[in-house]
Amino acid sequence: MTEVLVLTAPGCHWCEDARKLLERLSGEFDLRTTVRIVDSEADRALMLDNGALFPPAIFVDGTFVQYGRPSEKRIRAALEAPQKTLNKS
Repeated sequence: MTEVLVLTAPGCHWCEDARKLLERLSGEFDLRTTVRIVDSEADRALMLDNGALFPPAIFVDGTFVQYGRPSEKRIRAALEAPQKTLNKS
């Protein structure tokens, strides 16, 4: 199962787009998606440490993928990366 973390903000339309995209991709990938509003110092630090200037910030299995307007191509590539590694074994 692939763990996806989406750090969001209230009223963020890109955050809603990210949630809908991940919901759709969950039909193709075995995902466990956690959506969390950035309201703690730890979440803000996680974003800043990864260069995410504004939400949503998307992480796949703990690896920062992107922030801002969600890119299906970038997210899909991150979701497929572990499968490619497994298929080579």
